[in-house]
Parts: sequence; structure tokens; C-alpha cells
Amino acid sequence: MTSNRRARGRNTLACGVAVAALLAAAPVLAQPARALSFPAEPMDAALRDLARKSGVDILFSRAAVAGLRSAPVQGAASARDAAQAMTANTNLEVVTGAGGALVVRTRGEGASPQSVTPANLAAQAEPSETAQVVAELIVTANKREERLLSVPAAISALSGASLRRNQAHRFEDYLTTVPGLNYVSSGEGTTQLILRGITSGTTQVSSTVGIYVDEAPFGSSTVFAGGAFGTPDFDTSDIARIEVLKGPQGTLYGANALGGVLKFVTTAPDAGRYGGHVEVGAASVDGGGEGYNASAAVNLPLVRDQLALRVSAFARKDPGYIDDPSRGRTDINSATVKGARAALLWKPRDDLTVNLSAFGQNLDAKNPSSEDVTVPGFDPVKGDRQQSRLFDGPKTFRYRAYNGVVTWNLDWASLVSATGYSTFRSNPVSDVTTVLGAPFPIQAVQPVHEAKWTQELRLQSPTSDMLEWRAGVFFTHEQSHQEQHLRTLNPATGVVAPLPLADAIVPSRYTEYAGFGDLTYHFTPRFDVTVGARYSHNRQHFGETFSGLLVPVPADFTRITSDSSWTWLINPRFKLDEQQMVYGRIATGYRAGGPTLAVPNQPSPKEFDPDTVTNYEFGYKATLLDRRLTLDADVFYIDWRDIQLNESINGFSYITNGGKARSKGAEAAATLTPMSGLTLNGSLTYTEAKLTQDAPGAGGFKGDRLPGVPRWNAALDAAYDWTLTEGWGAFVGASYRYVGKRPTNFQTLGGSGLAGPRFTVDSYGVVDLRAGATHGGWTLSAYAKNVGDERGIVAVGPNSPDLLHGTYAAGIIQPRTYGVDLSASF
Repeated sequence: MTSNRRARGRNTLACGVAVAALLAAAPVLAQPARALSFPAEPMDAALRDLARKSGVDILFSRAAVAGLRSAPVQGAASARDAAQAMTANTNLEVVTGAGGALVVRTRGEGASPQSVTPANLAAQAEPSETAQVVAELIVTANKREERLLSVPAAISALSGASLRRNQAHRFEDYLTTVPGLNYVSSGEGTTQLILRGITSGTTQVSSTVGIYVDEAPFGSSTVFAGGAFGTPDFDTSDIARIEVLKGPQGTLYGANALGGVLKFVTTAPDAGRYGGHVEVGAASVDGGGEGYNASAAVNLPLVRDQLALRVSAFARKDPGYIDDPSRGRTDINSATVKGARAALLWKPRDDLTVNLSAFGQNLDAKNPSSEDVTVPGFDPVKGDRQQSRLFDGPKTFRYRAYNGVVTWNLDWASLVSATGYSTFRSNPVSDVTTVLGAPFPIQAVQPVHEAKWTQELRLQSPTSDMLEWRAGVFFTHEQSHQEQHLRTLNPATGVVAPLPLADAIVPSRYTEYAGFGDLTYHFTPRFDVTVGARYSHNRQHFGETFSGLLVPVPADFTRITSDSSWTWLINPRFKLDEQQMVYGRIATGYRAGGPTLAVPNQPSPKEFDPDTVTNYEFGYKATLLDRRLTLDADVFYIDWRDIQLNESINGFSYITNGGKARSKGAEAAATLTPMSGLTLNGSLTYTEAKLTQDAPGAGGFKGDRLPGVPRWNAALDAAYDWTLTEGWGAFVGASYRYVGKRPTNFQTLGGSGLAGPRFTVDSYGVVDLRAGATHGGWTLSAYAKNVGDERGIVAVGPNSPDLLHGTYAAGIIQPRTYGVDLSASF
């Protein structure tokens, strides 16, 4: 079956390319000629002058041009020629971006603009010679290219350039900088994302945040392939940007987007210019181990403006900092990450684009990043950053994603075909001896293999000042295989006993069909309304086999279920003026229901229903003070019904629906550039997420706060860039991230059904520092993360059956870390 699915995925990609090849080439429209001359001057000033004189939109990143001077230009024939002459002998390149704008960026940053300054708008506003404007990103959250502050929805975006400048390679480095986004993690590869407080805890059966890689969803739509902790933590070395869409996204993105969507937008090939980058770095944890990172990317225009190939690779070792004195081991939680990506861009004609890509990442983590603690104070049992286990608990994860996107721009609409095939394999091993209260060593092994292929076709109108529309269909077929094995073993030799304590084999299939559409009507130039809807139907086939010494009567179950859901959206927007707007958004989302795990020799439900959310939101966005200040704020209220919960009988889990909840809050973010070279960013989030109906089977009752959700989050960042001498630049930066107090999981006391204890995890705040110098395409930087050496707890789980008096395992963030990076762009 796997080979057939792969063949179908390859055939779909091949068909998309074949359709593209049948469309003949057309001439490219030339840019109108202009006689343009400019003296040598600071690069940012030169680009603004060019935008003003040519009337062409020019977008650039302040960080990319810091410390650079333009070459003189005499009688350039076009704005593009002038920009290329200005940036000659630098690490900058000029490409065409959204709406025909010229984008000036660091070579190798990809086809999508990064954090960019609208130079022409700054010129029109006529600020002072030293004034700066706030960088603005282009995003594709609505599956159209739009400026971030023009989208009537709560969206945050992190550019690849800023992620690399801040040495943010993984979730822990950047998630808490996004308003409304939190996470729970016991180590690399085992992370659960939480948006706007929509979570039922670490026992949550599947994710409430959708994950996308470019145009394709990644990860399982069901509860049978890793659950909520299968979130891929992709390395950011060749990421163009990360977009975070807050609130349910059921209309455009379908199932499993109850809280929102996290979207990795990869760096695309550029058929206009050769380029690339190389980076190496080293890091050391205070009192822990050492690590390294290395990455490289090269962009090759094989046929100018028509065909390009981009290849990148990365390798990283994240240092360990957890010790196990009982086994004489130190820094046992180190992890290695490595991967590669290849992308091909083909433009056989002006109105047709084909993008093909293949990505792979391997993650090997030696042990969880948790220390043993007592409750309720979460004090170390034996010593700081220590755990005690009989044997290692390694985890391996293998991610693969193959995508193909064909875009045909017709005179009256665009036709987009997005095909994806992805696989996920994991093999986590755990020491569950004390968790089960066993008198002898027990090892749990839970391998998962999931394969998924998707196809989306959508037809959408071009941008209009009257009516915009979109219609599409979506299909996914997923097949997963999950196993659970309990074994006894000899910790000294690692030899496993021949007879298993318990074995469970869980194969499943999931097939979904969906149709969706939306339209936007502009009643006036200042007021428009978007409405949309999506219908989804899925069918699931599930099997389960139980055997082993702890299963008196081996069991074999097979179940088939199907369900359908409607999601919809109403999204009015009113522009107060050219720089300010307010919007409203009512949107719904859902997670598919399905067959539930069977409990041997016990009655239990055979299936569970979808759970749904309805989000009510009001927001305000503005660009003020001659574009030196941007504001983005919203308030929201989310109603969550038929929550999917994990309950248990005699130690065996099953899934059911129960309880209601609501999450309400406010999010605000601002960026200010008060003077040349200085950028200030800040955000503040308040979230109140509670049960509004009892869920006794899970140990939760009306009024209880949802687990892992802080009331308050905040983030601050200050960055300053300046010119040292001609050709040399420097930068410094500092950031602070605050995560408030959070309640732990809902729990029940054994098989009694009585609610177990809950505890409150302390707040923590993290300070990071960075500094560096640039020269041409070279950048040397040094940094210190978690300067105050905070022990932020990001996950809590019991170490024994005694939930009241036993010890717990607490996942903790990486302690104080020092590092250096050297990179070069060409």
C-alpha cells in the first residue's frame, strides 16, 4: 500500500508538471525605460531616492542594507537596472516581488520578501533624512500575497532573516515571542503547541494547531499517529518566514486548526541570480555540554528567469544539560538534527510557475530534557538538572515532505494545484518502571509510521477593488501504523525478555474530501466583507490487536466510522484611513471524530464525535508616525464544545467527548523605529481559558483553568544597527520573554474516576543578548541565551502512580548558553 501511495503522489506531481509543459512560452513584458542617475550614498537613502524618482515600489530590509553604501549610477535604463547598479559588489540582489515591486534583499533569502521596508512609501511621507520606517512582511496566510498589516485577521510572522540573526533554530528559541502562542515540551521532538488557550493538556489526543509546509499540511489528521506531540520542529536555516494564524482556520485550512495554524514558508529558488550562504557556529551550556550548528544553501539559475535550483543542508547538535548520577551519566539529553532540502523553480512562460521541493530532517534525542521534582513546589528530588532512570530513553524522528505547486495565472483568475506527500516516523523509548509502580524494570517502545498525501485545487480571482472570490477542493489520504510494546529487560545488558508484558498494534486509514469557497465584496473603498464556508467528509478505518502477559484474553478489534462537518467565516473590515483599520471575525473550526481505542474485556465507546470551536474577534491595525510605528491588537472569545478527552479504565486509554470550555483574551504587538538603526518590538497577551462544563472522566470541573495556559505572556526586543566605517557595520540586541503561571494537567486517581491533584507551575522570564559585526557578505555574532539561568518549567508528568505524594518529571528550558556564529552570503 505504501508503494502505491508513493506512486500516486509521484504521478500527481508528474501530471502537474506535464500540464505546465503543454502551455507555450509567452514574451515577458519589459520594464519601461527611465534615465536615472544617483551619487554614491548610504544604501537605504539611495533606495528611497530611487523609489521616489522612478515611481516604482522598492522593498528592502533595514538589517540587510545596514552599513552599506551604494555604487554611483549614471543613466540607468530602468529602476531595476539602477537598483542592480547600486547594489553591485555587495551581498544584495534585486528581484521582482508581489505586485511588481522590486525587492532588495540578501542573496539566497528566496523569492518571497522577508522583513521589508517600503521605500517608496517612506519617500512619499517625506520623513527626515535619518528617519526609518518599520519593516513590513509579505505573508500568504490567506493564500494570497498580502502585506501583513493589511490582512483582517490576527497573524504574526517571523522572517527567516530575524530568526537567523537571533540564532533561533528551534521551537524553544522563538515560540514564546509570538502573542497567544505557548508550548509544552519534555524534550526535542515531543512538543505540543497551544494557540489562544485551546488545549486539554498533555494527554490531548490530537493537535489543535495545524502545521503547514508551504501549501501542504504536515502531520496526522487522526489520533493514531503521535497525537498532539508529533509536532515537527523544523530547523530554520533555510526558512523564508514562519506565519502564525491565530484562531480557528477551518474554512481555508480544514481540520485540526481549532486554535490556529503554524506555517513554515521555505526559501524558494530565484531564477534571476546566483547566490547562497554558509553558516557555522558553536555553543556551550553553563554547567552542561557543547553543541554546534552548520548550514549552507546555494541558488543556481539554470536558465535565467525561467529555471532555478536551490539546494540546502544543515546539521546541528543541541547540547545536553540533564545528569543522571545514579548511572554516572552527564548531559544525557543532547540531540542531533540534520537534514537537507532541494527545490526547483520552472517558469516556462510568464503566466505559469511550477515549484517542486523535497525536504528531509532527522532528529535523534538521547533522553528527555526533564528533571525529577517534588510537588507542589517543584523542587529537585536529588539535585538541580538531575533525573534517575534505569536505562536511556532515546527518541528518533524522521520527517520527509515532498511538495509540488503549479500556478497558472489566467486573465481572469489563477488556478493553483498543490500536491503534497509526507511521511513521519518515530521510535520513542521510555523507562516507565516507576510510572507504573513496577517492582522490576519495564521499557515502553511506541513506534509510529504515518504517510500522507494531499491534493488541493483552487481557482481564485485576482485582487480587485470590487469583488474577489475563491473556490477549491481538497483531498487527503493517510495511512498510519502505531505500536505499543511493554517489555521487561536487564538494565545492565539491555537484553529484553522474550515474553512481552503487553503488545498493541494499531493500523488506521483516514480519507477526507472537502470543498471550500469564499468571496470578498468591497461595498466602498473603505469597507469590505469576506464570507466563506467549507464542507468536509471523512471516512476512517481502524484496527487494534492486544496481546501479552497482562492481557488475559487477546483481543482484535476493527472499526469503521465516518463524519461530516461544516465550517464558516464572516470577516468585515473597515479602513479608518490609509494607515488604520478595524476588523471583525467570526470563524469556526473542528477536529474530526473517529473510532476510539478499545479497552480489553471492558465496555467502552466505539467512536467519538468531532469537537468544534467558534471564535469571535475584533481587531485594530495601524501604521503611524510616518511609518515609524505599527500596532496590531485584538480581543477574542472562543467557545469550545464536545471536547475530545482521553479517559482510562484499568490503565487502558480510550477517547470520548465531554465538557465545554471557553477561552477569552487580548493580544497586542507593536514595533517602533524611533531613530536610525534602532528597532523596538513588544507584545503582551492575556488569556483566560476555563472549562464551562464538568468533564469528570478527565478529572476536570466547571471553572477549572485549562492546563498549560498562562494568563499572561509578554515579549520585548531591542535591536540597534550602525555603521562603523565604510563597508563595516555592527549590531547589538537584547530580548526578554515572560511566561506566566500555568496549571498542570487534569488527572484522575487510578480507576476510581475521582479527580486527581493539580498544581501551579511558576512563571519565568528569559533574557537573551546578542552582538556582532558585518562586512560585505560576512557576519560574525556572539550571543548569550537565558542570561539569568532561569529554570523555566514547560511540561509536568507523574513519575509514579502516587499522584499525591510521588515525584514528577518536569521538562525545563535550556540553561544559560553562550555561543558564536560566523556566516557568509554570496
